[in-house]
Amino acid sequence: MDIFEQLGIDPNKEEVASLLPLRFSKGGKLTHNEWVYDKEAEVGSYVPRDLTDNLLWLHARGLPVSFEADVTLDDVFMFLEKEPEICDMIFENCYIKDYVAHWKKLDRSKIVTDHSYDPDGIEYLQVYWAPDLFTYAGKTEISGLSRACFDGQGFLLKEDKFEDEEKTYKLYSEDTRINWGVDFSPLETLLDLPIVLNTQFKIIEEWNRGKDPHKLTTIIDCNRNFSFHEVVEAIMWELSFYGIEEDKLAKGVEINAIRDSIDWDSVGE
Repeated sequence: MDIFEQLGIDPNKEEVASLLPLRFSKGGKLTHNEWVYDKEAEVGSYVPRDLTDNLLWLHARGLPVSFEADVTLDDVFMFLEKEPEICDMIFENCYIKDYVAHWKKLDRSKIVTDHSYDPDGIEYLQVYWAPDLFTYAGKTEISGLSRACFDGQGFLLKEDKFEDEEKTYKLYSEDTRINWGVDFSPLETLLDLPIVLNTQFKIIEEWNRGKDPHKLTTIIDCNRNFSFHEVVEAIMWELSFYGIEEDKLAKGVEINAIRDSIDWDSVGE
């Protein structure tokens, strides 16, 4: 059973195979499904048009996109490699040119992720929406609309996960997934992971003291597609949140050093 079978992703399912205007597939291929109508025959059909090797994708990047089930992060970089300078200007503050340069230096033939179960590992990468209500000075606003989010999704846990060996505090329950940040993950550890577009768009009531966070009212629960621009921006914004690859890895070492220097036994005193 391969990783996609494990995830339960069937490319023939309606929600996966639905004909959105854009489709992204293996090898960094971007296709535009154009509706062509023959007036004489009075028949219309969708005709796929490859936008990969020309700049027509710039005009279409705001259209909704679907990802084929076997697309990985490496495929996204294959697309960005074609026009890194232009992508660098379009996706602002994402260091795309620098990341593509780093990606090209990697020996990707040796990057093969072990997709076997690991309670502390990432099974797949996810682009998702995270709308949130917050009230300040008596005015309620909503955040999380201008940019989608990107993280790693852990394996479906086979047992409860605890903070310590004594099992005094449960962190995660069986049959749930851990949301893993990827800000400090080396690029080569992520390239072979599949990308899933989670279109759920859910808004719940604002939490404040006195409310049980598990009993908040759902206000909106629907699907919201991603444009191709939103997907790429979400991925590259998160990968480059702490700068280029060298800078973010150095920052990660710095943070770990600070964490290791803390006397945790005295924190609660």
